[in-house]
Amino acid sequence: MLLTGCPSEDPVGPDQLAGKIEVGTRSNDAIFDVGSGGVTVRITQGDITGLRITIPQNAFDGSRSFTISSAPITSHTYGAALNVLTPLIRLDYGGGYAQDLLRVDVPINLPPGHFAMAFLYDEASGELEGLPPLALTDTSISVLTAHLSGRHLSDGTKGGILGSKTYVDLLIASIAASELQGIQSTGFVPGTDDWEFTNFGSYLAPKGHCAGQSVSAMWYWSKKKQRDNASSLHGRYDLIGGAFWQDNPRGYRFASTVQEALDWDKRDTWLTKFETTGQSRFPHDSLHYLSFVYGIKATGKPQYVGIRSATGGHAMIAYKAGGNKIWVADPNYPGNVSRTIELQGNGSFTPYMSGPNADDLGTPYPHINYIAKTSLISHEGIDALWKKVEDGTIGKGVFPSWQLYVRDAATGDYVEHSSDTIYSEPDGTVSLQARCTSCAYGWEPMEMKQDIMLISTDYTLLASAQQGTITISVKEGASVFAGLYVMSQVGTDPKTDSTYLDFRWLTIIRPGMSIVPSDTTIDVGEDVTFTVRTNGTAPSSARYTWYFSDLDDEVVVDGDSTYTRSFQDAGDISVGVILSDRSTGKNIDTAEAKVRVGTAWTKLYIQIADFTIPASEPNRGPLVFSDGSRANYLTFVNGMDGLSPACNALTWSGESFSAAISCEEDVSAYVLRRTGNVTGRLNATRTMLLTATMNITTTITFDDNTTQTVAEQSITITNLPITYIYGAISGPGAVVRGTAAQQYVSAMTYTIPSTSSSQLRYIDHVDWGSGETKLTVVFTD
Repeated sequence: MLLTGCPSEDPVGPDQLAGKIEVGTRSNDAIFDVGSGGVTVRITQGDITGLRITIPQNAFDGSRSFTISSAPITSHTYGAALNVLTPLIRLDYGGGYAQDLLRVDVPINLPPGHFAMAFLYDEASGELEGLPPLALTDTSISVLTAHLSGRHLSDGTKGGILGSKTYVDLLIASIAASELQGIQSTGFVPGTDDWEFTNFGSYLAPKGHCAGQSVSAMWYWSKKKQRDNASSLHGRYDLIGGAFWQDNPRGYRFASTVQEALDWDKRDTWLTKFETTGQSRFPHDSLHYLSFVYGIKATGKPQYVGIRSATGGHAMIAYKAGGNKIWVADPNYPGNVSRTIELQGNGSFTPYMSGPNADDLGTPYPHINYIAKTSLISHEGIDALWKKVEDGTIGKGVFPSWQLYVRDAATGDYVEHSSDTIYSEPDGTVSLQARCTSCAYGWEPMEMKQDIMLISTDYTLLASAQQGTITISVKEGASVFAGLYVMSQVGTDPKTDSTYLDFRWLTIIRPGMSIVPSDTTIDVGEDVTFTVRTNGTAPSSARYTWYFSDLDDEVVVDGDSTYTRSFQDAGDISVGVILSDRSTGKNIDTAEAKVRVGTAWTKLYIQIADFTIPASEPNRGPLVFSDGSRANYLTFVNGMDGLSPACNALTWSGESFSAAISCEEDVSAYVLRRTGNVTGRLNATRTMLLTATMNITTTITFDDNTTQTVAEQSITITNLPITYIYGAISGPGAVVRGTAAQQYVSAMTYTIPSTSSSQLRYIDHVDWGSGETKLTVVFTD
């Protein structure tokens, strides 16, 4: 059916269309018990005689009791747009989505020249929601839906129906076809109300997240913007406005997480059921086109578009319709207001050109369906996911966790780096890796390096690596602000199967000057010497102006780059210095540091390792097991790892320290726990670790609550001279290499208990002879 006439755009909104339906006395309930075998429920008496509900086999788990009643509609406030053809029909089966589509056939008497639709009515908000049509004749209308449950209804301007109401109210209404000739608009506008990023898919949704992107944008427009007066969605969570599509990791992960929760593959298959309409006054395409126009006019809300080709489906938002066009917000073309679906003169849609994602465009989609809103796709749970968007945890536990690693200049090792600020090595180079041990693919099993790109704000590629390391050079005294785009392989081809994992802005700084120590802990009254280090040579007339947060006045020192003082009160002290040239009066550079006075160290970190051996060659490592195998490193710490906080802080009594160890980390398939204790003592000047003993037992508890001991380990260090060391883990300690380290390890054990599939193993000895095996001991916080 092709409608002609002079289109006139008629914007409508939820507030002006929310209404109320008054009803008379409700008829007696008809109750039907439905099992898993499938059945057609028929009403054979009363004012809804002829109503049928067809429940497919296995649509529900177990049996359901259907209750059907009706009440005559005595009045409503929706105006001429709603010519009521039926009573208000109440359906209740206990709520929830079915595993297959339910078909509802309702008898009607369609007035001449009218078009009819089925609507669900939300009595709490006064809003209407359309149902996808299957067929329409003069005497009946058929619709398909996956739910007949009030709790799944409106998320609109007045808060939605109460979750305790499992029933739903349904009515059939019509409108003169001549009233559908104008253009009906919702107020939803691409570039303002859609997401600003393009649908390229992700690790969670590698084929694309068009449904998640569309549903989440519709949900936000209705619930957040219209109801809560929140700002527009487009660009709201860009980390830097207008940078590029990757620059919204919260939104992008939200769309993918919603896509995953929707079970899109099943719903995509459901779309094929609309392609056979049976007897109908309107052919499929005209029926669905008019449903878009009438649905927008009656509800004032964007409508969900489901389209299919021979190879699969795609999802979009219809935000305006009329004049034989449907305007769509296509996730493959964000912000584009010119994308339309057109109804031809023969009443058929012109195939819409798009693709499952923006990397796979050029597919014609001949099958175009009106899906309305919640009939096939649940909006429940989106609100909870949105809270995770707001607190920055969206995707956690769903996307695999990855870590940024930065090369440490002092050791050459790559260490985990949690901050978004990175300081270069002295020569200005910075080397980065993204590791994801829980990803399906990655380079080197122990590291699982991922694909990364470093991109400037003007979208210039600064560096990239396929499952490897990127290195950039920063000019002296300069900084680089760039985005790290992390991708992970989801298929067997590393060239074509790498997709979005995450995005993170980084500030990379090559400091021109620094203070040593930059972060230290001392006792009250203890002297500390600060030294200014510069990349170049300070001028002969150098002046160092020191600032301390516990002093009112600066301290000026000419010529000498060091300054020694003590602190008489406990607390955190900020230290700053300005280097200037006395001869010119110009400032040259600045640096900052901090001192913690009177606060003891909270963590003891001990490691035996040889990181000159590649992680891919562990059997060359210095730790020799009882079965002849080897390992590259072994770590002891009263925390989960060297960089995370202590699980239980060290307790100090003079120079003696101790702590219980009780750590827990929830991994996707199990809970990792470490328990034990640490004790020890320093000498009076805190320049020697007289003794330290640490005992740790590591266990894992699986989802079925079974627990397995992974390892039992202990170590004792004695008479180790310590000083302040710098690196990824800084603090008082020592790094000793080769056979010189052996004398300080007076005892060490590491045992892996036997299991049903492996024998007991233990470390037999440490091979200190390579000269690269090092003992690292650090007190830190």
